[in-house]
Amino acid sequence: MESVHVVDLTSLRSSLSTLSLQSDVQTCRAVLAKVLAAKTNGMDLTDMVPKILKLLAHPDLIAKKIVYSILTEYAHKQPDIALLAINTLTQECSNGNPMVRGLALKTVCSLNHENFFEFGQSAVNSALTDSSAYVRRVAVNCCGKLHDRSPNICQESGLTDKLYHIIRDPDPIVAVNAIMTLEEILKEEGGLVVNKNIAHYLLNKLDSLTPWGQMYTMNILVKYKPKSEDETFDIMNMLDKYLSHNSCSVSLACLKLFTHLVEDLPHLKDEVIQRSLTGICSVLTSGNHELVYCVIEILEHFLEKAGSVISAQYKNLFCKYKEPSYLKQKKISLLPLLVTEENGSEILDELCLYTTDSSKTVSLSAITAMGKVIMVQPSTVKHCFTKFKHLIETDVGYILSNTLQVLQRIDMRNMEAFTDLLNLITTKINFLQDDAGRCAFLAILGCYGDKIRDSPYILEDFLEMFGDDNVMSPLVQLHVLTTTVQMFFHHPGICQGMLGEVLETGVTSSDKAVYDQAIFYYTLMATDPNAAKEILI
Repeated sequence: MESVHVVDLTSLRSSLSTLSLQSDVQTCRAVLAKVLAAKTNGMDLTDMVPKILKLLAHPDLIAKKIVYSILTEYAHKQPDIALLAINTLTQECSNGNPMVRGLALKTVCSLNHENFFEFGQSAVNSALTDSSAYVRRVAVNCCGKLHDRSPNICQESGLTDKLYHIIRDPDPIVAVNAIMTLEEILKEEGGLVVNKNIAHYLLNKLDSLTPWGQMYTMNILVKYKPKSEDETFDIMNMLDKYLSHNSCSVSLACLKLFTHLVEDLPHLKDEVIQRSLTGICSVLTSGNHELVYCVIEILEHFLEKAGSVISAQYKNLFCKYKEPSYLKQKKISLLPLLVTEENGSEILDELCLYTTDSSKTVSLSAITAMGKVIMVQPSTVKHCFTKFKHLIETDVGYILSNTLQVLQRIDMRNMEAFTDLLNLITTKINFLQDDAGRCAFLAILGCYGDKIRDSPYILEDFLEMFGDDNVMSPLVQLHVLTTTVQMFFHHPGICQGMLGEVLETGVTSSDKAVYDQAIFYYTLMATDPNAAKEILI
């Protein structure tokens, strides 16, 4: 491999030696493309830099870009050689082609060596008043680079004042670039200072900005606090049309600014939020998954203040088959919060469809959401339990496991016909395929052991495997310990012997967690059984 590199570099050196400013464009591009490929592959081109730099003044723009790229990378390694190129770059900054002027300016300001700082500062000062908007855009961005390298010199030269003046540049992109640069170089002082004149100037300039510029400018305007209620209303009237902008980013930035403006006008806050969210919700029907996800997060933030507006969009939050899992889970998590007496049954039916999703995480999210619906809207309990019954009857391992994990977190004692559901669960023990499902089953068995038929004898099936780490994981063994103690309090006569055997086996376990748990329960039961009952039942 090394020999191949030597041959390539030797050939490349030879080709570079034959190049000059008079070489035809195609030949020059072909050789420089090889130079760029060698640089990309990590080859050391230090000895070739002088030959490459002689092409700085080549008339072809693509050739210039490659040469400038090489110069930028090797200037700090060979400052003496790079210094020879400064005169050419300085001349290029006055070239008749604005693209060349902009490219040369970027390069001068990218030469990361103290020898070149003065040249960069001089070039930027001239470019800030260039007739080409493109060159002025580049110059404003280069101000940030110069400031990073020498903040004190830039401050002494009045760079900040120049940038404040450039905010009024007729080109909207130059103006936004100036704001961004000021935000960067003044970050330790809180960024750009927005007074009344600047605020109203930017508000009047919004129409000429790109959507990205509008969004960025509105985020900056949050710094300004109107001096009177009349001024607040004037600003809101100017911004009103942006609340329904076809760009979601602009609408959200406008909403943020409106929220700031009406902080002292609480009677307007709800109206503003509701009006703006109506437009934002329309994004939910777009096919942009990432954008929809972000909008849902924003809707969650405003749910308390504009619940009625968001609840009306519940159908737009129903999942589509081809949507990615992360978006399905996000939508599912929001649906329970939108439940009302009118739409509760419809949302439950929809959630039930997702429980059979091929993704186990989506299935668990859907079943969890069904459990949350009960908490949000108690009137749906009967309908929801009917759905849970159907899920348990499917006999699908992961659906049964997910359902039990949700049911163990719901207090079912005061719910109608919950004993029928519990007795149904006990018939599905053989369909449990994972530890999460077994642990949830044991938790339900221990909690409702007094309501479940033959619960002590169901527990015996687990006790037969207790203590065997090859058959039962330590996590399940911990749950068996807890369930056995709970079952003792439900059926003390039947379970006294079981409890003794489990504790005796537990204190001889090789697993530290199982051992500690068994010791704890033994000590607690021996010291104060009533306290143990209060803790566990």
